[in-house]
Amino acid sequence: MIDITINGYPRRFVPGTNLRECVECYSEVKAKGAVFINRKFIPVDKYDTTVVQHGDCVNIVYFLGGG
Repeated sequence: MIDITINGYPRRFVPGTNLRECVECYSEVKAKGAVFINRKFIPVDKYDTTVVQHGDCVNIVYFLGGG
């Protein structure tokens, strides 16, 4: 198992897990959000090919509107 952090919370995944699998439980990302691994922005089209590594820090940022 590998340990990563998602938005400050520790999570455990099997080796070889891609970014999409890590964030699929965050439905807001599908609509409006951005994902960073170790402070590096990852475009949506790279989620399937980006494999998370032990110790990675994943941050999901949500875009909010207001007026």
